[in-house]
Amino acid sequence: AIAAAIQDRVRRELEITVSVGLSSTKCLAKIASDFRKPAGLTWVPQSDLHAFLEQVPLADVWGLGPNRVRKLQASGLRTAADYIDRDERWIRATLHKPGWDLWRELRGIPILPLDTAPWRPSHSIGKSRTFWPATRDPDILYARLLRNIAAAFGKLARYRLTTAEILITLRTQDFKETGLGARLDSPAHGASDALPVVKDLFQKLYRPGTEYRATGIVLSRLADAAERQGDLFEDPRSLAKKDALRTAVAAINARYGRTCIVTATELVLDRTDGATAPETPPRHLGIPSIGNAGMAPNAILEIKTEGRLSQRNTDVAIT
Repeated sequence: AIAAAIQDRVRRELEITVSVGLSSTKCLAKIASDFRKPAGLTWVPQSDLHAFLEQVPLADVWGLGPNRVRKLQASGLRTAADYIDRDERWIRATLHKPGWDLWRELRGIPILPLDTAPWRPSHSIGKSRTFWPATRDPDILYARLLRNIAAAFGKLARYRLTTAEILITLRTQDFKETGLGARLDSPAHGASDALPVVKDLFQKLYRPGTEYRATGIVLSRLADAAERQGDLFEDPRSLAKKDALRTAVAAINARYGRTCIVTATELVLDRTDGATAPETPPRHLGIPSIGNAGMAPNAILEIKTEGRLSQRNTDVAIT
């Protein structure tokens, strides 16, 4: 039911189809996701495993390259079922440990670990965007940069991290990219904390009369926000108010679109004189993570998209 619900939600929200494979191991789920395209949903329980693998040629097995396929075919194997029917010692002697691990995965024995913990960036967070038409206007260019900064810091807040180093980049119409970075006096976990530094970097990097087509930002020297030590002269009440404001803005933008509440500088992008192309508001599908979806602990879901998004500049968030 969960797999079908994901399929239906993606189709209705994004107007694309996805194929889904569900089984007891990563390898089997990947094979199943390719089995009935387009818009297929294939569930491979242990009881139907051999019958399913009889329909899967060796070339369609994830983890078997052309050379290994030819080697197995020379020994009379044609399907994935032939592969799992071979003796374990023969598999280890022929394809060694990688082939043995694959043999067990195809038999429904999980070897490849399934990490259900939420992913968290450890080194850096980056955001860049190309826009059209290109611009020489510093106000529009800076506003475009702020959009990227808001998105990058939104991700930083989502993972409860701080940043101590910022790099901004500007790309010209002839694809030449320049960048400039700086370390912060104290770790920042909100865009407002970093804006004075960002503005200074932008003023140093921007060249009047130059036509630009993209902006970008990289946040590095990441650390856990819970470990952030406040400045001796910071007012704890002021910090608490800032945090509450950031949380409220993030919640509103998450519900109504990332650009629902923006800085005053970004309002220049909403002009209707044709100077900038409007962005498509992001849509959050609200699909639960596998760890919280109530699926059986031995079921692995593989989803593959097909076709293209029907709208330009669409951001997809599956959490």
